[in-house]
Amino acid sequence: MMEAGDVVVVDMGATWKHYPADITRTYPVSGKFSPRQRAVYEIVLAANEAAIAMVAPGVDYQEISQKAADIIGEGLVNLGKIEDKSEFRKYYFHGLSHHLGARVGGRTELGRLEPGMVLTIEPGIYIREEGIGVRIEDDVLVTETGHEVLSRQVPKTISDIEKAMKGKGLDYTAYLLQEK
Repeated sequence: MMEAGDVVVVDMGATWKHYPADITRTYPVSGKFSPRQRAVYEIVLAANEAAIAMVAPGVDYQEISQKAADIIGEGLVNLGKIEDKSEFRKYYFHGLSHHLGARVGGRTELGRLEPGMVLTIEPGIYIREEGIGVRIEDDVLVTETGHEVLSRQVPKTISDIEKAMKGKGLDYTAYLLQEK
């Protein structure tokens, strides 16, 4: 049962012409994040945005993953949840990414990024003892010169989410990318 004061992590997916999408957003049930939820959310958002900014051809995925881990570790230290940022896995226990596509060819690990690859960027922090879980996941295409965030139109900043929560409901059709 969701109650005012809770946050809910919504992991969504859809398929279009055999191509999957996989995004996650975190919402405050009451429509507004508490100060503590806001602090956790901002750390995850910073990790998400920093990781996305690094996506480009030739970049080693491990560097991107490490950057997100560093941001989350430093954030958890600042929150007083861990003593050293190397302890981040206590509250961030999954990987940063996975492939997306009609066929991945059995590849399970991301190495050097190449144009045409589509991957998720999905950092998260889960503080069970406080009942707070936050994950923000986007789908990102590696282009010839950098990247394109395929889920860019789905609200993810605190202000955009709180604004959307004031409406009659979240209608994601308003955020779908139009065919070119």
